[in-house]
Amino acid sequence: SIQVKRLRVRADSLRNLIVGKGRPFEEIAKKFSDDPSGVRGGDLGTFGHGEMVGEFEDVAFALKPMTVSQPVRSRYGWHIIQVLEHFAKSDTSGERVHARHVLLQAAIKPADEERARKRALTVRDSLLKGADFAAMARRFSMDTSTKDSGGYLGDVAVPNLPPSFREALTGLREGEVSVPLKGEAGYYVFKLLGRVPEREYRLEEIKEDLKRIVLDQKLKDAYDRWLDRIRKNVNIEVKD
Repeated sequence: SIQVKRLRVRADSLRNLIVGKGRPFEEIAKKFSDDPSGVRGGDLGTFGHGEMVGEFEDVAFALKPMTVSQPVRSRYGWHIIQVLEHFAKSDTSGERVHARHVLLQAAIKPADEERARKRALTVRDSLLKGADFAAMARRFSMDTSTKDSGGYLGDVAVPNLPPSFREALTGLREGEVSVPLKGEAGYYVFKLLGRVPEREYRLEEIKEDLKRIVLDQKLKDAYDRWLDRIRKNVNIEVKD
């Protein structure tokens, strides 16, 4: 569409500000990114395979540290990606990268949103008539990180659910299908497979997540200190 092409041109322009004119990546992300990560300079922390949409992930894992990608299109819009560091596969975790991005999203037209809502209602109606949820997810889902597994999300802690989903999903009975729920990336239809009683996690279950959280914070702090030293010792004149 014309809107998508215009966003691509804008993405090219922003990339040129970073690569061609030396503008700090985090400055461009804070000013122009449509993603909530923009307030952090586009910082996404570290992530592994299967945690991002496929188009984004393929480019991120192929990028060399500190290089800036060409604009990458996903169902969320156009991304400009910069990888800060790669982490090799270890005995305790798979390959991971620390990256940041600028996201440019197309404005959603009311007609497009209404078509998405009607499709979600059609999918739900098929499920209520006995269609297989996994087969429907593989056919219709736009979430590339879960569609191949039939939309399976695994166990999700209630506090981690988006507020707009929390009440609707906690009210479902086991085996029940939700009404279409509007989220940031479109409309979602969920099926509750079961409930896990609330309990305290054992350290063995969460120690890898805790390690990643601590590592992410250490990396961010180290990077911020390095950037501060660079800024204090280098004078850069930018002319648009």
